Amino acid sequence: MHEEFKKIISYHQFENNVAAQQNILMDTVEWLCIMSWKSRQEGLLALEAECEELEAHERNILRVGMQLVIDGTDACNIKKYFKNRIRNARSKFEELMFRIIKTGLLSIQCGNNTRIMVLLIDSVIPDNMRKDNFIKDLFAKLELN
Repeated sequence: MHEEFKKIISYHQFENNVAAQQNILMDTVEWLCIMSWKSRQEGLLALEAECEELEAHERNILRVGMQLVIDGTDACNIKKYFKNRIRNARSKFEELMFRIIKTGLLSIQCGNNTRIMVLLIDSVIPDNMRKDNFIKDLFAKLELN
């Protein structure tokens, strides 16, 4: 996993670079899987340290969303936050990333199995953005078989 995705504040800068988009997408999904597994093993509060590693910026949707989950924010309010961010997305890729992050974080919040979370996220990803064997490779990498 590349660590650069943790510093991304705005995804619209990658609008015309499909390879970069796929890498960012995969790294984000992998990170969400790791957070899902960790929260199921150690509880949501164990994610606090992981959240601190994300770029500290009020526009970092991954960090803000994770903090909302850790703080026990009601799912309805998290959905409202993401609905507003999705509506104001500056590019299709940014909108997609917001939807992926929303799906992953809500899945973590409700305690879904990591495999279920991946399937839910996969349902959001358009075919042209999905790498071949996306789920199979991710499950193998994270030993979720």
